[in-house]
Order: sequence, then C-alpha cells, then structure tokens
Amino acid sequence: MTPQELARQLSAAFIEGTRTSNGNKFRRLKENSPEWMHDCCRAAHSTGPRPFDSMLPDDYRFQFIEEAADLLRNEDDWEEIQEWPNADIYTSDLTAWLNSRNDRSAYVDEAKAEGLVSDTADLCEMLMAGQVQEKIEVLHLVREFLTEEAERQTETEGGTE
Repeated sequence: MTPQELARQLSAAFIEGTRTSNGNKFRRLKENSPEWMHDCCRAAHSTGPRPFDSMLPDDYRFQFIEEAADLLRNEDDWEEIQEWPNADIYTSDLTAWLNSRNDRSAYVDEAKAEGLVSDTADLCEMLMAGQVQEKIEVLHLVREFLTEEAERQTETEGGTE
C-alpha cells in the first residue's frame, strides 16, 4: 500500500454531515471507516510536539484534512509538493475560520513573522495567509501519518511484524 493509495481512500471516506442543533453542514468520516483513518484525523489535530498539544475535534481541521488527502492522493513526489492549499476568498468565511478558535490568530501571526504577507497587507490578506499556514500544517501532518501508515501496512502485509 502506498501513501497515495491511502490518501485516495481517506479522501473518499469523507462525507457531509448536518448538525441537528443548528443545521450547519460539516465534513466527517463515513461510518465504519478503518481505524487508521480516525488515527490520521487525530494526528492531524496536533498543534505541537507534546502528547497533549492537540485541539479537540474541529470542523475546520476535518475540512483541511480532507483537502490535504485530496492534494496528496495524486502526488508522486511527497518531498516537493507541487500544489499548495488555497485560502477561502470571502471575508465572511475567513472571519468565521478565525472566530472558530481563540488560537487561530497565531497562524496569522506566524504567517506574518515568516514574511508570507507584506507589511502593507490588509486584513483579508493576513487572514488568508494565516489560513493557508494552518492548511499547510495539516497537510504535513497528514502526509507524515500516511507515510508511516503505508510503511506499517506494508510490514504487516509482508509478515515482518
């Protein structure tokens, strides 16, 4: 099993759900998805190197995991990803993303510190850069997980475990 095959499976496992409380739509894994997919989603919620550096399940994070799987499913060279995630373009979507968690502003700060936005950038440009920063973080986490999972599955299939 290759990481790209796992990315294709993960991408296909996402479906739309609807919250009963307010009717809002969200992305989630299909019922009875393999455990490794749930493990991948948990790994992609990581926010730091320590075991407890992770966020609780987050709708935007699930959306970004699906987007990462979509990008990675056809990627041959995982070291040099050719296509990077795009940010939302509507101000209302960007401010909803920012408002969804108190710590999302750190992604905007990080993008600014890394020079991904100019000093004269307007608010929307800064939010877009911050959102892309989070999407890239998720992309790397998903890529790392799928690479390790492909190796694990290959070892299991080969009987070396």
